[in-house]
Amino acid sequence: MTLSALILQRLPLLAGLPDELGALCARDGVIRAVKRRQLVFLPKESGRFLGFVVQGRVQGVAFTPDEREFAVSSYAEGAHFGEVEAWGAAQLPVAVEYVAVADGSVALVPVETINQVATAWPELWRRLFTASIQRQEEWLRWRQWWNVPNAAERVEAVLAWLASQGEEGILPAGVTQQEIAGYANTTRETVTRVMQRLQAEGRLARTAAGWVWNAER
Repeated sequence: MTLSALILQRLPLLAGLPDELGALCARDGVIRAVKRRQLVFLPKESGRFLGFVVQGRVQGVAFTPDEREFAVSSYAEGAHFGEVEAWGAAQLPVAVEYVAVADGSVALVPVETINQVATAWPELWRRLFTASIQRQEEWLRWRQWWNVPNAAERVEAVLAWLASQGEEGILPAGVTQQEIAGYANTTRETVTRVMQRLQAEGRLARTAAGWVWNAER
């Protein structure tokens, strides 16, 4: 399936992109349907395409030294991924695979096309390199957390990090306890117990706006 201008308009990374450059992305990009647990990039595609979530959710997955799966990033609809592999450091903090969390679709634009577009519209370079640096910092933090033996401490760290991504300490909407368990490399039951304890301690609260993390506590 081809990439349309309508889809491009829903992608924050490309907000403000001139129409002629958007047409270039639409010409060279494709839409790929993905099933739950399916790898988004085919073998040898990582680093060759910049991906965007059109429908569903995509998760970046790495592996601990003892080969346990470990979620290191999550991408909602409209988010982009794959910039670290394309324009990041030669030595990545961790090797990441991108997996569909649910049935959906992704847009893939060749890196060569993005390079051409960013040369004509330098704002895209700024956004890409800012995102790449932030993502590498996150991955370095996850790698440090792998060495924390206490699962409850890992869950607390994940909750604090998720809260920092939203406004006023609110955890991002749509993040499930199963996803939190994946980030913390533990079970959903452990996440439930930790969240219940944090509620009792006043460090976590359920409100109409969602889960709120009390950093002061």
